[in-house]
Amino acid sequence: MINTGTGTSISQPLPSPTVPYFILDGREARLQANLVYGPPPDEAACTSDFVSRQQETLRKAFRLSRKELSKAAQRRKRHYDMRVRPASFPVGSHVWCLVPRRRLGRYPKWQSPYEGPFEVLEQLGPVTYKITQGNRAKPWVVHVDNSRR
Repeated sequence: MINTGTGTSISQPLPSPTVPYFILDGREARLQANLVYGPPPDEAACTSDFVSRQQETLRKAFRLSRKELSKAAQRRKRHYDMRVRPASFPVGSHVWCLVPRRRLGRYPKWQSPYEGPFEVLEQLGPVTYKITQGNRAKPWVVHVDNSRR
């Protein structure tokens, strides 16, 4: 749910390629398809100079924003890749799992956000593991970023 700051909220999920217009206004931009994707190949050039200039300006702005968003995504990926440490846990090893919750009566600075040890039952994907704390405990599926030895 997104709070728009005006006393209203949006309960629809964000589209996968979230664009700044959607984040700011809470809805998709209402642009004509021919401005985004270009005119159909059989469309006759029957527009005035003003309309042609406006269309070209919007096309340039769209290309520029796409280029800048692509650069920003590459920059974020590069910075993430510099910090990430590849980790893998063999089946049967013991790991600690991040469980970020506050315990009442304890000062947060002195609490450990990790619980464990958990035993690795299986590797479900390249970055997900199934872990359990004991034989009778329910197994958890965790991301490798939330686990450590």
